[in-house]
Amino acid sequence: VHSCSASRQTIGREWLAKTVQRARRVAAFREKHPHVPQIDVSYDEVSRDWRAAIHRIYEFLNLPLGEEVLGRMQ
Repeated sequence: VHSCSASRQTIGREWLAKTVQRARRVAAFREKHPHVPQIDVSYDEVSRDWRAAIHRIYEFLNLPLGEEVLGRMQ
């Protein structure tokens, strides 16, 4: 974004490294803190049916999800 000479390969390697680092950190945290509630939401799940995904997230958080809130999300 901030360079005229950045290559797709360089950006791809950097993004992959960050993704791997994130996955490792999340796995380490989850292993150390199994008592902490957690939920996984995939991009595919949200892409297929974002409303169902949002319902699942709000249910996990024990929060009400009304039509007004869903309407604002839309």
